[in-house]
Amino acid sequence: MSRVAPLKTRGQRFSSVTKPIDRSGRTSRKTVPLVDIVIDDGGHLPEQQLVTLEELLPHVRPGGVYFCEDIHYNFNDFAAYVQGLSDNLNEFHR
Repeated sequence: MSRVAPLKTRGQRFSSVTKPIDRSGRTSRKTVPLVDIVIDDGGHLPEQQLVTLEELLPHVRPGGVYFCEDIHYNFNDFAAYVQGLSDNLNEFHR
């Protein structure tokens, strides 16, 4: 009978199922490793999405991807923040 060894080279999955991160309890930075992909399906309010982005984006490796689900409406504060961040990054690299 043959056994298959676990594929450790494929990486590890880190997940956190918690209440949305708030500004008063920022403890996640100490426990979050560097990651290749973040999928934020937490709080659906723009304020919650913004805090989660600010907390987790520093942990995304260069070339990594950050997804945020449930961004609603054209004039969403979170979407405006991300657009400004994108504009500033693009201007920086010109």
